[in-house]
Amino acid sequence: MNKTIFDKIIRERPGEDYLLFINDDVTLCGQIIAAGRKAVFIGRDRFTDQYFTSESFRAYMEGCANTGTYMCSYTYVLACYRKGLNQELKEILFRIGGLMVREDGWRLFSGREYLSLPERQKELEEVLGQYVRRVIGPDRTDSLKCQFHLNGQVWEPQKSSG
Repeated sequence: MNKTIFDKIIRERPGEDYLLFINDDVTLCGQIIAAGRKAVFIGRDRFTDQYFTSESFRAYMEGCANTGTYMCSYTYVLACYRKGLNQELKEILFRIGGLMVREDGWRLFSGREYLSLPERQKELEEVLGQYVRRVIGPDRTDSLKCQFHLNGQVWEPQKSSG
């Protein structure tokens, strides 16, 4: 996604899909978005003002810190092909503080550059789905504590009879 869309995304509550993939292949980012996930492209060079470079991403993230965004509600998945860029992004995100970062995203695409092809969309969706289930968990639901206790009329825990 480009800068404008990214800015809109981090200003909204993420919901159940809080993983944000960061990649250095614009085509793969487009395919990740087409698969129903969130992704941001970090370019090596400045293609246009629409996309981030590592420097402009750092400046943007530091500028958005503590400004009322939901940037801390997302988990940033470092999935760049270049190891150096993953390391640089990790340092940027850790320096800001309070952000969840997953460093294992590059493994999803390492040696699988073909996943950026439109004809491999189904395979990409499977790979992303497996990763999301592994990270978030299958059919995650928040359990209420009261499901595990017997309560009286004033919600005081009771001892079970038995």
